[in-house]
Amino acid sequence: MAFHILYDIFYYISHSFVTMLNTRIFIFLCIFKCIDFTSAVCNVSPYKEGVETKVRCWNTLLKEVLQSSGSFANVITVLHSNLGSLEGNSFAKYGKSLTLLSFQNCSISSIHRDAFADLRYLKKLTLSHNKISELHPDIFRSLESLEYLDLEFNSIRHIEDTLFSKLPRLKLLNLDDNQLTCLKPEGIQALNNLVQIRILENPLSLSCRGRLTLWLRDHGINYSNENPTKKENWLDSLLWRCAMENPVTTTSEDEMRRCIIFYMFNQLKSAVQSTSDYSVDPRTCSNEVDQFLQSIESTTQFGKPIKNGQAIEIMMYALRNTIMQMN
Repeated sequence: MAFHILYDIFYYISHSFVTMLNTRIFIFLCIFKCIDFTSAVCNVSPYKEGVETKVRCWNTLLKEVLQSSGSFANVITVLHSNLGSLEGNSFAKYGKSLTLLSFQNCSISSIHRDAFADLRYLKKLTLSHNKISELHPDIFRSLESLEYLDLEFNSIRHIEDTLFSKLPRLKLLNLDDNQLTCLKPEGIQALNNLVQIRILENPLSLSCRGRLTLWLRDHGINYSNENPTKKENWLDSLLWRCAMENPVTTTSEDEMRRCIIFYMFNQLKSAVQSTSDYSVDPRTCSNEVDQFLQSIESTTQFGKPIKNGQAIEIMMYALRNTIMQMN
């Protein structure tokens, strides 16, 4: 009898404990779920003027953005989300109202060619800090009012010549920190109102950079973040000189590299020699130039090939130290 009583008491206590534990776990999960839910936020608020609607979302999904904004919005900003892709006609219902659309740090890797269809009044589009590697040539075809396009911090490797051809009012184009090896002047020549383009931190080839920056200079377009006065960059000035003196360098990366190295060696000689009658001879230091070119091709840093710009920077640093020691 006593045994059965003790068993019943133990069973009751243990069952109550398990029930209480399960209840606490359930409550904890509910709280966690609620926290997770509330962290996905979309705020809809009017501007001070009371005539425009601003939608700001973070840690959210695209369907939640579209639901929160209803059928009317002037500004949509999405931050720190995991969207993955932008589907076709996603924003068509805002065609007559949307002027600013921004997706920053949203893990976007693909964009449908019709994602921005009918957004004829959009003035600013930001797609920075995402995972975009390619863009369909017709993706911006409807954005006839666009003035600002920000594509920085993505993985774009190639741009079709027609990608920006339907953006007649574009004033600022930001392509910083991508993987572009070339941007042809033909790809931006239709941008008659372009004032500034940003192309820093792209592995542009020397020959391509020379053609592009010379075209930008001739058309009065600022392409340097640090140099708003548009002073010629020292490397660009050498690229332009090589292109004008030897047209082959505009199509041959090897020839352009040789030309740059040749002029750098002669700049060094100008710095360390005081004779005014020193003549520039293409045969001067030819062996040294060849040796240096071979060293560039074989040099690696942390197991990776050094880029042209890095190699030249290293060489100029070494030349500067040499000059300082000789003086």
